[in-house]
Amino acid sequence: MILLAAVLLFGGIQGIVDPDAVTSKSRKMDTDVEAKIGGLLLCSFGLTVLFFGIFLLRKRKPSEGSLFGKPGE
Repeated sequence: MILLAAVLLFGGIQGIVDPDAVTSKSRKMDTDVEAKIGGLLLCSFGLTVLFFGIFLLRKRKPSEGSLFGKPGE
């Protein structure tokens, strides 16, 4: 999951920094502005996936129970 986030971030940063490289690979009707907006969307989604992956990897105390709260008594 963290590798997927890294790929998304790399693609998003490439779309923001060099939109000409992104538009030449895709359909011809893309503009630089569309490539930059797509890069921003990829970066935001990549950060979301990265934070979710880190959240899943963090160490929980055994008393915390599952992700959905403490077990019933």
